[in-house]
Amino acid sequence: MTIPQKIFDAMARHSVMVNEGSGALIQAASEEYCYVLTAKHVVEGKAIEQIDITDTKDEKITPIEVYYHSAHGLDAAIIKVEPQTELIISAYSDMGEVPELLRLRGFSGKVRSQGKSCLEQLKGYDLHLINPNPSQTFWEYRNASFAPYDDIKGCSGGGVFCLIQKNSDCEAFLAGIEFEIVDHSDGMEHQHLGCIPVFVFNEIIAANQLAVLKPLHLNDFKYLSGGMFPLSYYQHILPFERDKFVPLLNWVKTHCNRNLQNFSLTPLQILSDFDRYLCIDGRNSIELEDKVCWERYLEFLTLVSIANDKNFEELNPEDLFNEFRVVYLRSSEPWTVHFEEVLTVDTSSLSGNGKILLFFNDVKGENAVIPKDQVDSCITNIFGARSDTGAIDAAETIRQKGHTLIHWASLHDENIFSQRNELQDIKEPKTGLVKVRELYRQYLEFQEKLNG
Repeated sequence: MTIPQKIFDAMARHSVMVNEGSGALIQAASEEYCYVLTAKHVVEGKAIEQIDITDTKDEKITPIEVYYHSAHGLDAAIIKVEPQTELIISAYSDMGEVPELLRLRGFSGKVRSQGKSCLEQLKGYDLHLINPNPSQTFWEYRNASFAPYDDIKGCSGGGVFCLIQKNSDCEAFLAGIEFEIVDHSDGMEHQHLGCIPVFVFNEIIAANQLAVLKPLHLNDFKYLSGGMFPLSYYQHILPFERDKFVPLLNWVKTHCNRNLQNFSLTPLQILSDFDRYLCIDGRNSIELEDKVCWERYLEFLTLVSIANDKNFEELNPEDLFNEFRVVYLRSSEPWTVHFEEVLTVDTSSLSGNGKILLFFNDVKGENAVIPKDQVDSCITNIFGARSDTGAIDAAETIRQKGHTLIHWASLHDENIFSQRNELQDIKEPKTGLVKVRELYRQYLEFQEKLNG
């Protein structure tokens, strides 16, 4: 595997010195703090002011609080620290198997020097799996880099990263931390190292009611396809009736998975490059990292692909956001409860016929297309209740341009679930996708095609 420089840079950014040991930075699902994962013995017995953390930019990181695993013998600790930037590596916690090869990044006790930068002292070692049991809280690896004992000292608590090849690209995930040299004899250069998997740290997080780790699904859409068209969409339909449309949903999911095989764009990239098309004033931007938000977006991407007869790679995100304004809220309430937030979003990028898609409240009951008189009534209420010109101008733009509001879950109910008697006669995937194209085209076809 050819490892691009950006991966080495990312692993370096996530690596920190912690007193005489090492640690791994990782983002929490919070804007207020992030974490350093490390070995318990590196910080145990230290007051918070005695914990010294330095990153590879030679900048000090302020610790806030330390949490230890409660189980006896588990050498795991989390240091809550002040917020950090440029943390792009997620946890390798949803894979269900132990990686065969890991890359350890830590700061060797042998080369600690006041005269060298932190980055210069960062060392990397390849680890090969010896014990493959994924249920254990301890993974054992052989140090394949043939590094002597003195070089490994100081790496306790250092991050162990799993690299995964995807098409022609490579991604890094934090799999856990190194915490001890299991097998050491004088003169041996290929020591056995113990690693603690990242799910152990999730137990610390849960026990202390902390923000979860930055989720894996932000790094790859493939972790989202299983959540498309959830039961909540059609739980109002009797089980024996569901058999009439489930094959169609499976064909749509198959179309999605085939496209994902060559799709390089990630939710994290969309959040980074196009957040202005997703953010809502007054809402915590962290909710845009919710898995359900991106499951809905993947449904949208799939159906747009079918409606416009394009593969995923041909769907430029900026073009999509010029046609559709996505509104996601962490809510199961009707849209009218949130009408001020919905109708004051920035739609300046939308074309004249652009649509606003409501990605919340999966329960049946809304109209697929929100009635215009209902929208106008809510906008009038905004004019009477709000004094800030930004919100009033945003609502007025929506009214003047006549943007259509579409309730996403109800759109499926109208196009698929309520037409199950007709759809049950379709037996071939190709015919099924043609039918889906017919059903969704009026809502999801690009305007330039309609005008052409």
